[in-house]
Parts: sequence; C-alpha cells; structure tokens
Amino acid sequence: MSEEITEHERDLLTKVTPSRAKRIISRMVRMNISKKESIPALVWGGPGIGKSQIIKQVGQEEGYRTIELRLGQISPTDLMGIPYAFKVPNKKEKDPGTLLRSLGLTNLQEAILEFDMNNEQSDRNKLLINVMSEYLSQFLITQLTETKLDWGAPAMLPFGGDDNEEKILLFLDEINTAPQLTQAAAYQLVLDHRVGPHLLGKNVYVIAAANPDNIGAATHKMATPLLNRFMQLEMVANATDFLHYAALAGFHPIVQGFIHKSGRFVNKFNAKEHAKQRIFATPRTWEYASKIFYNNMDLLSMKSINDMTPEELEAEDDLKFMLGGCIGHDIALQLISYAKNWMLMPKPDDVLMGRVTKLETNQKDSDIQYALAMDCAHRLYELHRQVPESELKRMTGDHFDAFMEMLQNTLMFFLDNSRTEIASTLLHIICDHTKFKIQLNHKLWDQTKWKRFFGKMAKYVVPQVLDNKKIEDILVVKAPTSLGNKM
Repeated sequence: MSEEITEHERDLLTKVTPSRAKRIISRMVRMNISKKESIPALVWGGPGIGKSQIIKQVGQEEGYRTIELRLGQISPTDLMGIPYAFKVPNKKEKDPGTLLRSLGLTNLQEAILEFDMNNEQSDRNKLLINVMSEYLSQFLITQLTETKLDWGAPAMLPFGGDDNEEKILLFLDEINTAPQLTQAAAYQLVLDHRVGPHLLGKNVYVIAAANPDNIGAATHKMATPLLNRFMQLEMVANATDFLHYAALAGFHPIVQGFIHKSGRFVNKFNAKEHAKQRIFATPRTWEYASKIFYNNMDLLSMKSINDMTPEELEAEDDLKFMLGGCIGHDIALQLISYAKNWMLMPKPDDVLMGRVTKLETNQKDSDIQYALAMDCAHRLYELHRQVPESELKRMTGDHFDAFMEMLQNTLMFFLDNSRTEIASTLLHIICDHTKFKIQLNHKLWDQTKWKRFFGKMAKYVVPQVLDNKKIEDILVVKAPTSLGNKM
C-alpha cells in the first residue's frame, strides 16, 4: 500500500482555513497579555483571500488598536529613525553656589556688593575674591559640552516601553515586499520589540502577512533569520468560511447564493498560471461583485433577449463587463444567469411580513432559496439594530415585538419551503450577528409552530443559539408545560 498522500491531503495537514487562522491568531494575541509570552505570527496566503481583514478583525475583537506598516514602502533608515546630534556636559561639577553659601551669601551679586574697594587687602576681601574666582571657573566648566549621536524614534512606531500600556497590534502587511536591507532592519523589531535604544510599548503584539514568492507579487525572498522569528501559518480560501463572513458582512444575496451553489468559484487564483491570469475571482473580488449588484440591479432585465430593447441589452452588457472585470468573464455569465433566477423569488419583505408562505414550483432551487434566506437574514439584522436598548433588555415593546413576529414568519417560511439546513443557517446567522437568544415563550409566538420547528431542527441547532442549553431543557424551562412535556 502506498504511503504517499495527495496534494489535497497535504493541504489539510499543512494549511489552515480562515476561521482556524483567526482562532489561532486570537490565541497568540491573548498570550501576549495574559502570559507575557509574545510570539510574533506570520500569515502566508494568496492575494485577496482575507489575510489582512482577519488580522484587523482579531485586533478589534481583542481590544487592540491596529497600526498597519508596509515595510516595502519604507527604507531601513525610516525604520531605525533619523540620526541626530546632541550635546551633553563633559563632566559633572558641584554646584558653584556652594562656595557662596559658605560665606553666608546667596548669589554672586551679593559678593560683588560686599567687596570693600577701600580695603582690598582685608581678609574678607581675599575670601570674596577667591570665592568669586572659583565660582566663575566652575560655572564655565558646567557650560562646556561634547557632541554625541543618537537615533530619533520613528513616530509611526508605538514606542514607550513599560510607560506605554496601550494594547497595539503592529501589523507588518506584505512584509516580503520589503528589500533585504529593510528586512534586516526589522529583525530587532520583530524579536526584541525594539529599534536601537527605543523599546516598543509593553502591550504591543507584532504580526505580519505575506504573499507566497511564486505568484508574481513583486516580492523579495525573506531572509532565513527573519522567518525563524515567526510562528507561521499558511492560509487558504474556504467557501464555508467565506459564506459565514459574507452573511455577517451583508454581501448581496446573489453573491452568497451563487457561492453556496458553486463553492469552487470562491477563489480561482492559480499560482502555476499566474503569468496568464489577469482577472480571477477571490473573496476580495466577490466583495466587489456584491457592491456592483447593490448599486446596479437596474441594469439587469427579466425579459428574454429577443424582447429586450437595444438600450436594455447594452445596460446588461455593461453589468456583465463590470462583474467580469472582477471575477472573470466566464464566471460573470453564470452569475448573471443565477441572478435572473433569484429575481423570480418572493420579495424578502413579503416573507418577513408573512404575506408569502409558499413557494411556487419554479422557485424550488435550494441555492436560490439560500440567497433569499441570506437577504432575509440581513433585513432582520437591520430591524434588530432599530430596536431600542430598553426594549432589548425587557424583551418586549413595539419594535422588539415586531422583530420577533417577523423572525417567526421568516423561520417558519423556510422550514416549510426549503431544506432544513437553510432554516438552521438563517437562525445561526441572525443569532451570531445580533447576539440574540431565542425566547421560546414570547407572547406573539405560536408555540405549536415552535414545537414543530425545533422538533425538525434538533440536530442542526447548537446550544449557543439557545442560551447554551439543550433544546429539550429550553423547552421545559421557558415554554409552557404543555409544550415542554410533549417533546
């Protein structure tokens, strides 16, 4: 039996998904504070897959202010700081005023006034002359200085040592675009948290991101000593993680549904073919496609080609070229076809308000239904944001009650008309995005419907959605006895 592993198996062993990368980076950042054991991290990955976005998200979630620094845009002297000359006393002498005070005087002017011009040879005058002479000699010595050279701390770096307690994520993005000399200047910064005499703040965490050398990204080979200073991760795009992020970020439902249908299109960059590729789909360019749909849906016609006017044909071609310029023209054609099918679905507001409860035969495509579900999830999130804080705490009130009724309408609609996984995903997205916990015995909710809902959803709904308890426990604790005992 061969012990060789496939390239896919090797990827599973050596590469991480965005969600795993985020978890690991969060753990590394927490070590920096809780254990005082800072280990810099370096995230490798192709263009547009979300490396920078994930690092910034971790910084925000962990309470860090992110400072982004691109070493490829600065020189070694920029990193070290600008040299400057300064003067220091060449020796330390005692305070010249000590001599004056020994004669009961406080300053040189008093000594001059006391000097007796008519009796220059008196003992007091001799003492005054000696004191004044010694005073002037020591005063001049303290004014003598010597010149030294030091490096001014760059304002772009968070210095301060123990005096600076601010939590800062120092993000060295695209670190391998920096030439070798700049990389060498970064050795001390990465490992020792200092540049020359200047120490970084005590709560600074250093993290970097880089594109692989073999993808034509104008990179420089990273020096081995610098590489050895990092804990390194290699990240790859993942459709599941992308869909979760896209739902929370409110990507256009057409984009979410299409990737749900064709996950292989989430990242079409090919490192081996990069010289031939000018346009390719990545999570970044799918975000561009989402923005294009949000602002140009009026360019899409539901008419057949034979019935479209020249102006309508031209407008739809414009949309194809705009999308094709982001994700590739072949994928754009498929996306346009998918979008037209999506437009046949009910309007999200009709689902939320309960005006539509059934899907027609030509609306049964589960991938199109997924897009509708994500559109409804986004609208529910926006409705939840409009609920006053006081109503959220009391779990009652006009806005809160309206939200709860629309949530029930939406979940029951997808439970009755689509695959159970879609209703489950919708519920998770809403609860994850709003930090909302299900209240089963809300006055507006139909308990019979919820018994049926959770009876069908039991294997899909995790406890986090339901206050970290099992579904059966929630039904017993929060729902009427008649409901809880019949589960």
